[in-house]
Parts: sequence; structure tokens; C-alpha cells
Amino acid sequence: MSFESPWELLLQGKFDEACQSADQAYESTGSLLHLRNKVFALLNLSRYADAVAVASQVIDSTDGESDSDFILMGVGQWLQGCRTEAMATWLKGCSAKFTDAAGGVEIPLLLGFAASRLADVELKAEANRLIMPICDSNRSRNWPGPLGLFVMGKINEEKLLDMVSVRHIIKEKQLCQASFYIGLRAQDRGDEVKWHQSFTECIKWGRQVITKQEYYLAKGELGISGPGL
Repeated sequence: MSFESPWELLLQGKFDEACQSADQAYESTGSLLHLRNKVFALLNLSRYADAVAVASQVIDSTDGESDSDFILMGVGQWLQGCRTEAMATWLKGCSAKFTDAAGGVEIPLLLGFAASRLADVELKAEANRLIMPICDSNRSRNWPGPLGLFVMGKINEEKLLDMVSVRHIIKEKQLCQASFYIGLRAQDRGDEVKWHQSFTECIKWGRQVITKQEYYLAKGELGISGPGL
């Protein structure tokens, strides 16, 4: 069966077509990669409930083996306004078998983001408790480990940006994430100008950033909905 690549359609900004192609590709191949691409398309279309449903389908199909599926499901819930559910989903993802190269720092970072937004002191302490062992590990130099080091005040903004990859596509994604946490820390200290500048940068590093949860959360914080960078 012939169908246009869902990923290529995503990169072209053809999100409705990407959803249709992902359904066709999944029906033909059974590969969950296509459903994961559909989640990205649905998030870009602001169809958050649908994105949550597809992410949940993937989690059920894999017995929750990858934290990235919990991350995106939680993002969809957060952007729906279901913040308690989002935090529960992220916490559940902490026990996933497969995680990021730093040993699972991305979900604790998201919990720290949620804590800042909700002014939840207990959640902030829990996020820091989860991040700290990663910071103390040799794996902390593996991206996204430097984000944890930055959030915990172990490196400054200049050092964080120095640790970004020089490889173009990877660099875009990492700068997206770095900009998000630079902006979050700026807002926490009351620097609204720096926050807005950094979050705006976060969503403008290139098409590849549609794979990063920070892209969608930054758009939500800026009040930007629908497709497009």
C-alpha cells in the first residue's frame, strides 16, 4: 500500500494530511512510530483530547515502556487544562523502562515546570529530589542532562548553551529545550522580558522542534494555538 510519509508531512506543516497518512501507515505496517507521529500532528492541530487518546493507545500497546509517550500524553492533558491528570501521567512515566540519555531527567524537569506554574512547593521539592541524583551522575553530561544541571543551578546559561550539540538538527532541538528552561528560570525570578524572549525563541528554532514537549508547552504559555511555528 502506498502512502506519503507521515513524518515528511509533519515537516511540511501538513498536519491533517499527516494524521490521515499515519492512520494508513499504521494499518498497513502496525508500527507504533506512525501513531507517535500522529500525536505530534494532533498536538499541532490543538486536538489535545485526540492526542491524549492516541498516546494512551501507544502506552497500552507497549505496556508503558517509554517515558516519551507519557511525556506527550501529559502535555496534551496539560494543554487541555487537565493539570492534575498531566502531573499524574508524568509521575507514572518515571517508572518507564526506556528514558532519555541522561537517565530520565525530562519528566522531573516537567514536574518542576508544573510546580512553578502552580506554585506547588511540595511538587517542586519532589522534582528537585528526582533531578539531583541525575545531576550527580556521570550521565548528566549526556543531553538532556545539562538542562537538569542548569535548573539546579550547577551551571549557568552560558555553560548550558556551550553544551548544545553542533549538529544542525540536534542543535535545533536542544536549543528549543534550553530556551524553554532559560525562560522558565527567568520568569521564576520575575524577569518577564527575558521569559517572553526565551519562550518565543523556543518555538522558532526550526521544524524539528515539533518533536520536543517544550515547544508545545511554550506555545501554550504564550497563548499560541493551532499549527505553525
